Amino acid sequence: MNINDNIRQVETTLSKWESNLNLATVYPVLGLAAGAAKIALGVVQIVASVALFALTLIPAIFSEDARTLLAHSLKHIGHGIANIIGGSILGIPFVGTTIMWPKMCRDGIGNVKYSLFIAY
Repeated sequence: MNINDNIRQVETTLSKWESNLNLATVYPVLGLAAGAAKIALGVVQIVASVALFALTLIPAIFSEDARTLLAHSLKHIGHGIANIIGGSILGIPFVGTTIMWPKMCRDGIGNVKYSLFIAY
C-alpha cells in the first residue's frame, strides 16, 4: 500500500464522518452534539495537519512522497477550518434543520421525500 492509498483511506473515512454529522444536524437537539463533534473534528484535523506540515517541510525538498503529504496537510488545514465554521453554524438549533432538510429532500437521503421547504 503506497502513500496515496493511505491518504485516500483517511480522506474516505473523514468524509463519511462529516456526512453523518451533517445529517445529524437536521434534528435540533442532536444537532448541538453533531455541531460540537464537527468542531472537534476540525480542531483535530488542524492540529494533525499542522504537525504533519512541520514534519514534512524539510523532507519535501528531497522526496515526492513528502511533497504529497505536505500538499495534503495544507488541504486538511483548510478543511479543518471549514469543519469548525460548519459545525458552529449547523450546531445552532433549527439552523441545521433549515439548511440540511431541503438538501436531504432533493437528494433523497434517508427516505425523505417531502418537505415543508422548497428544495432546489
